[in-house]
Parts: sequence; C-alpha cells; structure tokens
Amino acid sequence: MKKIIFVLLDGLADTARPSPLQVAEKPNLDWLAENGICGLLDNEVTGKDFSEDANFNILGYPEHPERGYVEAVGAGLEPKEGEICFRSNFATVDKNMVVLDRRAGRDETGLDELAQALDGMRIKDCEIIFKHTIGHRAVLIISGEDLCEHISSTDPKKVGEKVKESFPLIPEHHKDFPKAKRTAKILNEFTKQSFRVLSEHEINKKRSIPANIVLSRNPGKKMELEAFEKKYGLKAACIAAVSGTIGVAKILGMKTVQKGNGLTSTNLEEKMDALFKLLKTHDFVWLHIKGCDVASHDKNFEEKKEFIERIDREVFSELVNLDNVLIVVTTDHITSSETGEHVLGYVPILIYGNGKDDVKKFDEESVVNGSLGIIKARDLIKKLLEMR
Repeated sequence: MKKIIFVLLDGLADTARPSPLQVAEKPNLDWLAENGICGLLDNEVTGKDFSEDANFNILGYPEHPERGYVEAVGAGLEPKEGEICFRSNFATVDKNMVVLDRRAGRDETGLDELAQALDGMRIKDCEIIFKHTIGHRAVLIISGEDLCEHISSTDPKKVGEKVKESFPLIPEHHKDFPKAKRTAKILNEFTKQSFRVLSEHEINKKRSIPANIVLSRNPGKKMELEAFEKKYGLKAACIAAVSGTIGVAKILGMKTVQKGNGLTSTNLEEKMDALFKLLKTHDFVWLHIKGCDVASHDKNFEEKKEFIERIDREVFSELVNLDNVLIVVTTDHITSSETGEHVLGYVPILIYGNGKDDVKKFDEESVVNGSLGIIKARDLIKKLLEMR
C-alpha cells in the first residue's frame, strides 16, 4: 500500500490571467502533473471566508464545527461545552472606529503582551479568554452561561469601513434569541474595551502601526467528529503553521507538527524535514503551506509567483524522487491577487503515483481536460484509497 503525501497550497489558485501559477517557473510541479493525472476539485464551499470549511470538505467531513472553535483548538485551548469561540484579528482603527488596516500591518511586535492585557477580562458575568496565535491572528473565547453562537461578526472585512456591531442572526421568536442577543452584547462590549485598553497600552507607543482593536468573526462552539484514522484506516499527520489548519487536524485526531510562520518567508526546509520523519510512521501526511494566500490577500502578484517558484525548488524537487507514494497537490480555494479576496470556483488538483494523462502543466487552465474531471471534495479521500 502506498503512503499518501497531501500537499495543500493555501490560496494557490487565482483569477488573474495569466495567473502566478501559469507564469511561475516550476519544472518539478509540472513534471508531477505530466506524469500523473489532473483535474479540477470542487471544494463545495459557499461564501468568502471558508478556509477551514474547504479543508474539512476536502478531508471528507462536510459536517463540521465553525472556524472559531477550530482556531481555538489549533491554538492549544480546550473550549468547554457552551463556550463561544471566535477567530480574531489585531487591527488598526482611527478614533472614529474606521478600519485603517485589518491586520495591524502584519507586525507581530508586542502582540503577546497586548493579548495578555485583554485575557481574563470579565463582561456581564462572563470570562474573556484571549490568546495571540500567529501573525496578526488571535482567538477569543467567551465563557459563561446562556450563550449562543448565532451572531454576526464585528469585522467589516474592508478598510475604510467602521467596525461593525454584532447582532443575533436568528429571529426574535427563536428560543435561543435571548442568548444570542446577550452574546452579541458581550462581544460588542469586548470590542469597545479592546479599543480602550489597546489604545492606551505602552506597546502601541512603540509600534509603527498600532494594534488598537480586536475584530472577531466566525463564532463557533465545541463539536466532536469521527477520527480520520477510524473513518479511513489511515494513520495521519499534519504539518502546518496557522492555528486554523492545526485545529482541523487536531479535531480529526491527527498528529500535528507546527512548523513555519504562515508567510512567504516561511521555513520550507524544516517542513520537509518533518514530512520525511512522519512518513516513516504515518500513512497520510498533510503538508499545508500558507504563503500564496497571504500574497494574494496583499494583492502582490509577483510575491505569489516567486513563492510558488521557491516551493517548487524546496518542496517538489524533493518529492519527484520518491517511489511507492501517492502525491496529491491541490489548494483549498481561489484567492485573487487582483482583488485580495477569496473567490468561489473549482481549483486545480493533481495525483501522482497511479496513472498518467495528457496534461503537461499544473495550473488553473491546463488541468481542465485531465482524466480526473471534476471531483467533489467529499469524495477525494475515498478516491485516494482506491488508488493506493
């Protein structure tokens, strides 16, 4: 039976034509495409904020917890029943609460200390648990009684817009409406308090761009899923930098190894060292690389292209020499380097190690006529089991 190396390049696909993937020099990735089978993957997601949704779908779990809970687990926290978890960003706003930078300049200076200043706050008999994770990212947990996750985000998702007020997403006649209303009020008060506390903090006097507010989204609560190994009979591991991906893997019972920084400056060599060690003891190794998504969000076409080329040199050059493995390369979603946003649509996929078709290059357009056709995310792991 062949081991499976599952390489997921976050935000790899693009709307630009030619795309960074099309213009990048990537002889090793193209070799895998030419000597494997290709097609399109339907990630089966909706909306624009769906990285963890896509990851769960691709691994065969269309029913799964919301991102807030996933991020909390990935951050090493253990949310309890009834607690509401959020994915949060340190951000920069002006005195009128208009967002100037949703990621506080991607500057991590002092963010651990700023997080500590918010952690342990109490609002309406609830405890605030707050932890910085990686980059501008953080996790917020509201712990207390009578809470509900069905509330809106405070993140406007756009620079130049005011921080949003959270509100219930369920109708007034719903039995949980009072809980949702209470939870939204707590989140709104936390957001205001974060602005007050962070604006006055000494750390922000030293930063070039102040991290003076917390924006929160994707509320979720604890949900357990069948372990990946029990579902598929594959002993699995995951190598990733960001807490969202680590959280997905932990929830599915995978061994997790946190390597890299989630940026295009990430250390790919240490990721590959971890991969080869894990291959000795595991049937399925998921290698997640984040940087392409970051470059696209920053609307930096050239940075994305250059990072793809570095991945080819430092990752795929090592994989083309392996025998008796299935190598899967795909992405979770399209991230446009033109708009900086996630976009719905099919994404390219290749599988090397069992069969060959007429595709010569790996990119958004070349794979369209590959023999895989269009494969639904929920069916992918079953397909790989058949091909082992």
